[in-house]
Amino acid sequence: PLGFVFETDLIATLLTKFLPVPSLRNMTIKCLTEIAGLDADEVGEERFRTLYLSFMSTVDAQLGDADVALVFFNGSHAEQTFIEDLAMFLATFFRAHRHCLENPNDHAALGKGHQVLCRIGLVDDIEVFKICLEYWHALAESLYGARRRSVGSSLLMGGGNVPEPYAQVLSTVRSIMIRRMAKPEEVLIVKD
Repeated sequence: PLGFVFETDLIATLLTKFLPVPSLRNMTIKCLTEIAGLDADEVGEERFRTLYLSFMSTVDAQLGDADVALVFFNGSHAEQTFIEDLAMFLATFFRAHRHCLENPNDHAALGKGHQVLCRIGLVDDIEVFKICLEYWHALAESLYGARRRSVGSSLLMGGGNVPEPYAQVLSTVRSIMIRRMAKPEEVLIVKD
């Protein structure tokens, strides 16, 4: 029940006592992912905003500016699972609640989470990439739909600005997509 999740110290306990412990963080992130997928209507977006900001400060302390693809490649099974679970948490949270971070005060935090997801997107693992790809598709679809509703379809083809917190993210995603595209091993040219 939502009351138990948000009216008790459950989230604070998960974030402060369990998430920083490497042996417990994978299960903790799975629990937090389930919480992140909950509907906010009953509890309000502010609690999800607080959850995200606390989560990112803890993860940032653990991950820092590390090369996530290299950590995944050289890491243990637990570290690989951590990166996959981190991608799942971010994708789930952003899909359900990213709008609560779209105010100017939270643009940096929103951008930081998206940049972490972009770094995870460089991991050479198809399942991890699918998690990122599904979210990026949902993000692009959402931004396109919002822009189409606000600008009108006649002006849409003429270009325009992407909302501030997403411009750099979409540019990075474009680079990742090009890098990860399927490329033919060999091209055979036949003349008629």
